[in-house]
Amino acid sequence: YRYWFVDAFASFPGIPLAPGVELNSFTGGLYYHMKMYNVKPAEFAASTVNCKTASGRYFAPDNSMGLGLMAGIGLQSTGGGNAFNGKINFGLQFATGGGLVSLATWGDVGFFDFNFSAPGLASVGAAMSASPLNENTKSESAVRVPSNASSVSASWFIEYDVSNKTFVGDFDIYMNLAGGLIRGINANDNAGHISIYASPQDWYVYIGKPVEPIGITILDIASASSYLCFGSKLPNPSIAPIPSEINAHIDIDQSLLSTGGGLSFGARLRVEGYPNINLGLCDAEIGLKFLVLAGFDVLLSHANEPVMCG
Repeated sequence: YRYWFVDAFASFPGIPLAPGVELNSFTGGLYYHMKMYNVKPAEFAASTVNCKTASGRYFAPDNSMGLGLMAGIGLQSTGGGNAFNGKINFGLQFATGGGLVSLATWGDVGFFDFNFSAPGLASVGAAMSASPLNENTKSESAVRVPSNASSVSASWFIEYDVSNKTFVGDFDIYMNLAGGLIRGINANDNAGHISIYASPQDWYVYIGKPVEPIGITILDIASASSYLCFGSKLPNPSIAPIPSEINAHIDIDQSLLSTGGGLSFGARLRVEGYPNINLGLCDAEIGLKFLVLAGFDVLLSHANEPVMCG
């Protein structure tokens, strides 16, 4: 069978739409006998031909799909988008024999895109978070280069599969403030991911996950994180791993953590530093270490197997 897709993106100087809001871009596309994905599908691993898409979505051949279309706009605050700048898109997918298969919306928005200077804080963070000294380590340690732009941003993808009566929602929050001194705790400054899923068989809401919580890190010294998961199925693992510094002192029956549905939530606070004190004598230094850990995890669930105690 034949399949094809085309999408395009065009940006331009802001056109006033309403007080404080400007239009700055258009996105559009059509595709046939292909299915759109929010994340890269497994089929891509076997393909030797890959191409970039202007929309940022993924498309794979699917003979059961008919025509699909998408359209979107970009919006920004008046004056160049310093207060906010984002995109919102909509998509419709039809079956080969007609009838609506799915509808979706996705986009992103960034807030507070401003330059912020915090004199002295970067040097404090660098001094306190230096790597511990050992026989293979010099006193100079790598220091994160602060970003010039500070921002809080969010992205989302929401889809309803009409034929399977399935709703999927994915939301991400990113944070990089004060030149990188306050950042999201996960990769790429991600401060948290929220997943919502509902189908005739299962449903769940994950506000962070035990191994990918929502949280922030400050000065590369302190971090705070948490998660809340509930529904007919819980992520694996269902609670966050015990920190390695105290894991040896806590005996947990891991078989009890194999769960069906239920509720799990927890929080962590970690403050850690390796300040080096220069004695001023022959380049001598004293390396110190401090570590503060606090947290909790709660799991209320329906066990997959009968629980025997004795």
